[in-house]
Amino acid sequence: VVLASTERCRHQAWRLGQCAWAVQFHPEAGAQTLASWLQADPQIEQRWGVIPAAVVSAAEQQKAELTFVWSGFAMTFAGIVHAAVGSRSTSRR
Repeated sequence: VVLASTERCRHQAWRLGQCAWAVQFHPEAGAQTLASWLQADPQIEQRWGVIPAAVVSAAEQQKAELTFVWSGFAMTFAGIVHAAVGSRSTSRR
């Protein structure tokens, strides 16, 4: 089941059955992590049209919103895991 997609990648997040969940991105990555990744590829601007300073600046400016969105994402996922674990432990009794 596709959970998130973009024009460039149909499968950004998906679920296989009830137990296998995956994402093609890093919701945990903040501005410093992005900066280190972008600096690791000196050709990134030419290759992908990505301007590292602009990406890092946007991540810094959107930190509060990104934290809010991805915290909700993480809490929802944790709730699903908790419910699945709880239902399994109950069924074993």
